[in-house]
Amino acid sequence: MSKFAALFFLIPALMICEQQEMPTCLQKTDAEKTVAMSVHQEFEVQLASNPTTGYRWSWIAADSAILQMKKREYRSESELVGGGGNERFLFAAVSPGKTDLILVYHRPWEKPLAPVDSFIVHIVVK
Repeated sequence: MSKFAALFFLIPALMICEQQEMPTCLQKTDAEKTVAMSVHQEFEVQLASNPTTGYRWSWIAADSAILQMKKREYRSESELVGGGGNERFLFAAVSPGKTDLILVYHRPWEKPLAPVDSFIVHIVVK
C-alpha cells in the first residue's frame, strides 16, 4: 500500500476520533477538560472516595438548566471495614449551553475549611 493510500484511510479515521462525543464515564484524570455532549445524553462521573473518614464528594456548581444530577451512589472496592471505593454521579444534559461541573471532596460539616480535593470539567451541550 502506498503512503498516499495509507493517508487516505488514516485522515478520515482521525477526524472521526476528534468528533466523538463525551465518554460515558469521567474520572479524576479527566479534570479540567472540556467535553461536548448532546441534549438528553447521560454520563457518569466516578471518583475515589472513603466515606468512613467523613469525606464525601459534593456537587457544588453547574447550571441546573443545562445539566441535572440523576443519581448518586457509593460502591465499595474493598471487603475490609473502612476500605475505600468510588462515588458515582449520573448526570444528564437537559438543554444546550455551557457550564462548569464542579465537585468537591470534603467533610460537609466542616464549612470554614477548604475541600481537600476538587474535580472540575467544562461541559458544552449542543
